[in-house]
Amino acid sequence: MSMRLATAILGSESAARVLMTLVHSDQTYCGDIARRFGCTQNMIQLQLNKFEEAGILVSRRVGRTRLYEWNRRNNAVPSIKQLVETLIQRLSAQEREKYFP
Repeated sequence: MSMRLATAILGSESAARVLMTLVHSDQTYCGDIARRFGCTQNMIQLQLNKFEEAGILVSRRVGRTRLYEWNRRNNAVPSIKQLVETLIQRLSAQEREKYFP
């Protein structure tokens, strides 16, 4: 299984990357996701903004860095996390090791 399934279900590669990273790390920042997946920060930032506007994520500033985490007040978040956890489990062992060492 590859990232294609996660992308198909979550709507885009950047959505899959953001949510998978948050399931793995609980909180993250744009540059971490971009480095982990070898993509542009602009693409990731746009997705982070969409998830924050939708109420799935919340953010806070720590120094010059904006940290993102799950919005615990959103009742849909546990179901979203469970879906993403299942998608991570369906990645090949090689992909899991590559993205989440």
